[in-house]
Amino acid sequence: MTTELEEINAFRNILRTKPTMAGLAGSVFEEIITSYVGQKGAANIFEAERLHQERFLQLAQKRESIVARAEMENYIPAMPVPFELQTLVKNAGPATCFIPYRHELTTEEQVKLVLNNNATLVSGESTTINAQQLWKETITYITTGQIFEEFTIGGVDEQGIFTPVEFTVKINGSTWENRQNFRNADSDSKVYHTIYKVSDELAIRLGNGDTGMMPEVGSELEITVWHTKGDRVFIIADQKLTSLVSIFDYSGNPAQLTFTTGNYVRKGQPQEEIELIRKHTLSQIQQGTVTARNSDYEFIVQKAFPELVYLKVWGEREQKSEYGYNLDYINKIFFAFLIENEENTAEFASDIVDLLNNIIKPMNVDPENVDLIKDTFQIDIQGKIDRTYVASSVGSALTTLLMGKFGLYKNVNGKLNVSDIYAIIQATEYFRDTQPHLNRKNKPYFKVTLSGTVEASFFDKYVYLDAITFGDDDGGTELGYISNI
Repeated sequence: MTTELEEINAFRNILRTKPTMAGLAGSVFEEIITSYVGQKGAANIFEAERLHQERFLQLAQKRESIVARAEMENYIPAMPVPFELQTLVKNAGPATCFIPYRHELTTEEQVKLVLNNNATLVSGESTTINAQQLWKETITYITTGQIFEEFTIGGVDEQGIFTPVEFTVKINGSTWENRQNFRNADSDSKVYHTIYKVSDELAIRLGNGDTGMMPEVGSELEITVWHTKGDRVFIIADQKLTSLVSIFDYSGNPAQLTFTTGNYVRKGQPQEEIELIRKHTLSQIQQGTVTARNSDYEFIVQKAFPELVYLKVWGEREQKSEYGYNLDYINKIFFAFLIENEENTAEFASDIVDLLNNIIKPMNVDPENVDLIKDTFQIDIQGKIDRTYVASSVGSALTTLLMGKFGLYKNVNGKLNVSDIYAIIQATEYFRDTQPHLNRKNKPYFKVTLSGTVEASFFDKYVYLDAITFGDDDGGTELGYISNI
C-alpha cells in the first residue's frame, strides 16, 4: 500500500508531464493542489487500512467465537493417532514366557511404546507383534460434592502437542461410562460427560444427582489416560527396546526377552487442527442435536417396562447391513426383547408398539417387533484350588456366580465379554494363581474354555450360559488341588 509522500510525488510528476501544466512546475499552485491530493490520498489510505483492520478483527473474533462455540456445543475434536510399527520379540531364556497385552516398552531416547497383542513364546521362539507409540498416566482426584464437578484429563505438553488419546474413569474402584450430554442419564446412572475446552484441555464433568449420579464427598476418582505424540516422534528400525514392566517366565524367573523395532505399519497423526474444529463445529450446529438415537428409544421403553430383561432397538440402516436390502425395512425401527414370563411376550410386544407409535408416528416411522433368537454357550474350568477350600463347594459357588451373571434372564447385555468371566473368577480368590503359569507337569494351573455361541452377532440374537463343567489337568471331573510343595 502506497504512502502519502509517494502519492504526492506521483501526482506532481503527472502534472509536469502535461503540456498545459508544465509551466506551473514549482509554483505555489502546484504545491497547494499536490498537497490537497496528498491529503485526500492519505485519508483514503487510512480509511482502507482501518476497514481492513476492522474486517480482520471481526473475522478473528468470529473465528474465535466458533472455537468457543465448539466448547459450548460439546464438540470433541478427533484425538491424535499414535504411529504403529512392528516389534520383533525373541525368548532367549530356557522357559516359556507369556507377554501381556499393552506391555510397556521404551527406546533409548525415552519414546514409550505398548504392544497391541499378547503372546506366549517357548524357549528360543521369535514372533512379531505390532506396537503403538503410547504411554500411560494415572491421575487421582478427590470429589468435593459440587454439582457438575469437572476434572482435567490432559491437554498440550511443553512442546504444544495435544497428547491424550483415550481414557477410563473409575470412582471408588467402579468404572463409569462416558455419556455425552448425560443423554438418557438419571440419578442412578454412573456416567460422566467429556468436554473439550478452548484452552486445549480435555476434561470430564460429573452429574448433578438428577442427571447423572453424584459420588459421595471424598470419593476417589481415578483417571487412566493413554497419551501419544502423534506424528511428532520417529523411531528407526533395528533399535533395541527396554521393558518398563518386569516379565517372569513359567519357572518364576525373570524372562530373557529381547524387543527390537521393525518397519512402520501406520503413521501417526496430530489432534484435529483448529481450522477443522471450526469447520466441523459449524456442521454440527447446522445438523442440530435433536436426532433420536437407538439408545433413546431403549431408554424410554426400558423406563416404561422395567420387566424387560434384554432390549435392543435399531433402524433400517443396521437391519440392511445385517440382512441385506429390502423395501420392507424402509421407514421402520425394529426392536427385540426378552422377559422372564415369556408367555406374555406377545402382550408386551403390542404394548411396546403402542408406546413407540406415540413417539415416532409424526416422523412417519413404524415400529416392528422382531422375534428374539436365543442361543447358548458353555464354560469349562480346569484349575488347581487351595486346599483350604472344598472342590465341590467351589464348583457350586462358581456356578451360582457365573449363572447369576450370564444365565438365562440374567445376561442383560445379550452377549459375552470373556474378560468378565476371568474378573469374576479372580475376585473369588479360590485359585492361588489364575495367571498362565505352568505346573510341574507343564500344564496350566488355571484354564477356562468356552464353547457354543460365545458372542451374539446382531441385536436380535441373545446368548446365555447354560452349562458349567469343572475338571483338573489330569482329566478328573472336579477341581484339583495345588500341592503344598
